[in-house]
Amino acid sequence: MQEHFAVRIRHERPMSDLTYKVRAPLKLTLETGKSVAIENWSLSGITYPEPADILPKVALLSIPFQGVEVQFDVRFANSPNKGELLFEGLSGRQRETLAVFYRSILSGKMASTEEVITSLDTPVDLVPMGETEEERSVGSANTSNRLLRILWNAFFYLGLAFLIFGVIGTQIFNRLSQVSLEHARISAPLVEHRATEDAFIDAILVEQGQHVSRGDTLIRLNLPNQESALEDIREDIERAERDVAAALSNLMNHQTIRQQQRQLLADAYQRAVSAHPNTRFGSSTNIRRIFYTRWQFDRFDQETQLAQGTYFDTERDLRRQYEATDTRLSRLKRDLGNTKDIIDAINIVAQVDGIVQSVEVFKDQYVSRGDEVLTIEEDAPRVVRAWLNEARSEAIFVGMQTNIRFNDGSGTRSVDGQITDITAGIDLQATDEYGLIVTVAIDDLPPEDLRGQFRPDAPVSLSAIKDWGWLENWDRK
Repeated sequence: MQEHFAVRIRHERPMSDLTYKVRAPLKLTLETGKSVAIENWSLSGITYPEPADILPKVALLSIPFQGVEVQFDVRFANSPNKGELLFEGLSGRQRETLAVFYRSILSGKMASTEEVITSLDTPVDLVPMGETEEERSVGSANTSNRLLRILWNAFFYLGLAFLIFGVIGTQIFNRLSQVSLEHARISAPLVEHRATEDAFIDAILVEQGQHVSRGDTLIRLNLPNQESALEDIREDIERAERDVAAALSNLMNHQTIRQQQRQLLADAYQRAVSAHPNTRFGSSTNIRRIFYTRWQFDRFDQETQLAQGTYFDTERDLRRQYEATDTRLSRLKRDLGNTKDIIDAINIVAQVDGIVQSVEVFKDQYVSRGDEVLTIEEDAPRVVRAWLNEARSEAIFVGMQTNIRFNDGSGTRSVDGQITDITAGIDLQATDEYGLIVTVAIDDLPPEDLRGQFRPDAPVSLSAIKDWGWLENWDRK
């Protein structure tokens, strides 16, 4: 019959008695920089050589070896014995290094270099074969924390990769599929109206938001010098009209006298004939009277045909006076019309059909030549204007499709457009650099809707779409 014995294996560090103190100098460097020589020490702790109310908790321990010092940081715990400090939390290497010198002192044999190196190379602390409850709980906690760290690292690096590759990939895709235009903004076809002369505002005939037609008078201006000249001409016309009326009256009165005078001659002839008796018709006295009155009458008619004689000389003078006054009146009326044209020419007249956007002046205000007085938005669609560096002039062309993105207050919207004009120059509203000024028409929106959705100078994002079918379709999804 065989007997079975239970075997219990216990792992212990070498020299379990760690409390035996040896006398060998060690050096302890405190946090204050002060160095203290330790004469009594063991593998469990040291005896502090100086009396102190507060003993150090951490220090730098130096062990002399063949002219050099082996140093490492140590922590101390309080001991029940006064003046003693116990080592706390020594690592395996620290314990093995300290144990090499401890054994060499006890044995009286100096430690070899190989032993010291071996102690310094001790890889891990020696641990008991079993595992305590505390160690098991700590292990479970570490396992849980390790899992959380793995999950966190996984999500972090996935997010970082998505961010990096998403941003870089988007930039590469955008670079390949479209041309980004800079300083894009809504441009309204505004027509500024400016004063043509130094003048006063006489009347404002329109208001903001009113629709006007080309040629409509918007603002009347008052030129004091021209208004004075106009009044003088009107007074001259009134006098000339009176002179013409008087000359015409004199001429007509004179022509009335001619008819009366002929009638008088005719009557005298009839009286001479009637007064001559029929039985004595050949009497010389009566015959001479008849012939004389007849001669006067015939001479009057002959002078009428030939326009000769005193009467007709007077009539010609009167007619010349009438024609001269009438000519002067016509000239004054022509001067009046010219002066009115000059005054009307300085009035502000609508240059285009459109809507009054702003009125910059008020009644009786004095304006100088060139001052802005009124702005009209033409009855034409609003467009997008943008700038592009001249180095990329080959990347765009007239008729190229574009994509316009803007925020209408409820979110980002996108509409299509088309490049209608490309000019080289400097767009002072955008930049002072020389480049390409690109004009884009917005598709499928009438002017009224464009005015409602796009205010002038509103910023937008503008991209010209390259003619790559599959990329274009992908970008619009």
